[in-house]
Amino acid sequence: MKTEIAKLWVDNAIYTRQSILCLTDRLPGAQETIYRLMVNQEQMGEVFTKYYGRKAGDEFCQLISSNTALVVRNIRSKNDQSTEELIKTQKKMKAHYSETVNFLVSINSFYNKEELQSEINLLVDLMNKQIDYRKRGMYTEDIENFDYIISESIKFANILSEGIIKKYPKMFEEK
Repeated sequence: MKTEIAKLWVDNAIYTRQSILCLTDRLPGAQETIYRLMVNQEQMGEVFTKYYGRKAGDEFCQLISSNTALVVRNIRSKNDQSTEELIKTQKKMKAHYSETVNFLVSINSFYNKEELQSEINLLVDLMNKQIDYRKRGMYTEDIENFDYIISESIKFANILSEGIIKKYPKMFEEK
């Protein structure tokens, strides 16, 4: 279970990065990459369904998919240098990520709201840096930042996994 969740969050980081590269550098394959990112979100929802039920899995999928749509809007706003749209999108992103944290805490009392919020905020900040580094041609910083994103994605996945194990310890007992 831990490996499955970690892989999904690393895949999320990779396909988000690929989306950033395609959209920022105006490369072909953006739609295909965004589609694959959305499949990743469906896969995350399926994992949540295993532990929290269909309703929670579907809701998590919807929340994380909406987050991705906002990320794409964020990238496009930065590309278009639309300050007004960027501010509006980033405000929506912040609210939406807080809603995601609230949802996670509502389905699992073993999740620490402040820890989850801090981790999600860090991941969003790192993603924004990735877009900015890419736009400014700061490729070394972009790569270093992406390495950090991978580490933080694994850390976030571990937080989610540990919460599941604490909530359902009997599912993970050695037989």
